[in-house]
Amino acid sequence: MCMSLRILLHNLRFLSSTRLEEMYFNNIGYLKRGIMYGKLLKPVEEKKLKILNSDETLDLLLMHPKSFYRFGDGEINLMTGGCAGTQENHPELAKKLKLALTDTSANAYIGIGYDYFDFDLWSQNEFSNRFYLMYADKYREFYLENCSNNYTYIDTGFSQKYFSLSDKETHDWFMKLKLLFRGKNISLFMGEQAYKNLDYYIFDEAGKITLEFCASKNAFSDYEKMMEKARMRPKSDVICLAVGATAKVMAYELTKEGYIVYDIGHMPKDYDSYMKKVKKDRESAEEFYLEDYRLK
Repeated sequence: MCMSLRILLHNLRFLSSTRLEEMYFNNIGYLKRGIMYGKLLKPVEEKKLKILNSDETLDLLLMHPKSFYRFGDGEINLMTGGCAGTQENHPELAKKLKLALTDTSANAYIGIGYDYFDFDLWSQNEFSNRFYLMYADKYREFYLENCSNNYTYIDTGFSQKYFSLSDKETHDWFMKLKLLFRGKNISLFMGEQAYKNLDYYIFDEAGKITLEFCASKNAFSDYEKMMEKARMRPKSDVICLAVGATAKVMAYELTKEGYIVYDIGHMPKDYDSYMKKVKKDRESAEEFYLEDYRLK
């Protein structure tokens, strides 16, 4: 099917299945982005980076494990002078993030947003649809300007899949995801409140777990202290970081020093949502992220 016909059919389907009065911000901008979504679904090839999807990312990490760190909308906001949900703007952090993103020589996988280039409007929840329709252009352009056409990236979004998968897919996904930690000794750096909010732990098949509580907000203020503690861990451990944007720069530096570091982000919280069978609706998806702003 030619691209123009595919986009036309896609747009007709979008309009026929969408209640206009419920559109995001209830304005014409959201409608316009929905109609033009064919551009996001299939950008021109010369403006498309090489990014593995979530399934390919997890397969790669299981077959050829090494450090990984991921960059999403929060990190882009910080690198462009803004702030993220749990991190205020800090010029030094922005500088370090930019270096970690652009230096492809480290022995690690770098993650960027697959869905900013190949998002399937019809397989996602309403919250995700609205987010990508509103912001995809901005973040995709940042990736295109700052990432390499000669590098294959992993998908930053593989760490949180619960709200975008069917029930059967969700079960299979998390059983496979847990294999990342099976039998490994884990050094976990995570915000204390965020950790205590969990009822279920994705690390239950891991070996020994050493827990280091960190600030749940503005973790970069404790960057040097966390690095010092991480350097005290044996290099046979896998250092797992759930400390927001600071995790990216920690993972980058520690990887260069010979450690294996996983930037797991919302992965523990995502697994907890799966085990609790949280509803997969817009309100629950929004609450998943709003909880970050209430952390102390």
